[in-house]
Amino acid sequence: MPTENLSETLLNVVTTTKIRDELFRELREVHTELLKKPHFTLQNTQTKYPIVVEILQKQGLEMSTGLDQQFVENVESFLKSLKEVVVHVPKHLSENSGENQEAFEKELALWKKDNIPAQSVVKVKADGKVTAGLMCSYGGQYRDFTLDKVIEDAIYG
Repeated sequence: MPTENLSETLLNVVTTTKIRDELFRELREVHTELLKKPHFTLQNTQTKYPIVVEILQKQGLEMSTGLDQQFVENVESFLKSLKEVVVHVPKHLSENSGENQEAFEKELALWKKDNIPAQSVVKVKADGKVTAGLMCSYGGQYRDFTLDKVIEDAIYG
């Protein structure tokens, strides 16, 4: 039984363009595999296709029955409809790996929920001009949440 509708699941899982692009890749590969082996199971796909597995599990579906051409088309169509919000972050944040990168991505997902339109994904760009905080642009609008901006506002009002 699905715990949330597909759109909600995708919005909760796909927070960045990196995850969106990885999901596109996973969907194509899994769908090709399913055409070859119709009795594909979640057990042998968890590490190879983690995003697809997470979405199917949240939908209460099995890999072999839930991932048909219509499902793939619905997901791809929804992903293509998401707008990109460009977020400029300090270079050191985008170059993290392992645990630090995971923590950064979780914080970014939380920040996205509170600050960015739901029907969007975050495109993270490393920016040497940003020392702390972030800048974001979306639909012709620009917001500066950097430490430099906070200091400038404190000094010059």
